[in-house]
Amino acid sequence: DAIPKPAVKIQPDWSSSEPWPCTVFGEPVYNKHDDKHNIIRKYSGFMVYYDDQILSPRWTAIKITKEIADKNPDIRRPKRFKTDPELKQKGCNTTTHDDYKNPSGTMVWSRGHMVQFDDARGYGQQAAEDSFYTANVCPQLAALNGQAWLSLEKLCTEYARDYAVVWIYTGPIYSEIKPFAPDRKIPAPTAFYKVVVSPAKEG
Repeated sequence: DAIPKPAVKIQPDWSSSEPWPCTVFGEPVYNKHDDKHNIIRKYSGFMVYYDDQILSPRWTAIKITKEIADKNPDIRRPKRFKTDPELKQKGCNTTTHDDYKNPSGTMVWSRGHMVQFDDARGYGQQAAEDSFYTANVCPQLAALNGQAWLSLEKLCTEYARDYAVVWIYTGPIYSEIKPFAPDRKIPAPTAFYKVVVSPAKEG
C-alpha cells in the first residue's frame, strides 16, 4: 500500500552525516491516506508514518551512515515502551506498553521495533528513547523478532558500514485486520518489509 511519490525527484546529499532528510527521493505515500487517521511523526533521527486504525506505523524511515552505525554503544535500552503524548494530543488512537502483553502463560508475541533501537541510538539519547514509543512498534512473533528479523536488522546496519550511507524503510503488511491475541486491540501483521536504498557510483 505504500508507493513512492512519482513527482518528487530530490537528489539526496549522499555525503552528509546529518539525519535529515531521513527519506530519499521524497516521502512514501500511502494510497489510502486519511488525515483523520494517518500522521507523520518526526522524531529525533527518524520518521514514523502512524496509522491509528491499525495502531502501528505504515512505514518508518531512518538514514544510517557508517559513523552512526557504531555510535553511542553505551546508551542502554529503556525497560518499557511509552505512548507518544503528541499523538494523544492530536486525538489519535494510541497504545501502551501493556497493550502488547501476551495471553497468560504464553510468550508468543514481542514488541517489534520498526526503527531498531541500535540504529536510533546512533543519533543520541533522545533518538534512542524515541524508538521506544509504541508508535514505532508492531506485534511481532517472538521467534521472528529474536532471530530472522534481528539478523535482517544487523544486515541493514552492516550495509551502512559497507556503503557509507543507506536509507532504511520498514513497515508491516496485512492480509486481514485481526487482533494478535484475544482481548487485545492491536492487529497482527501478516508480514514485514524492509527497503534499503544506497548510492550507486553514478549517483
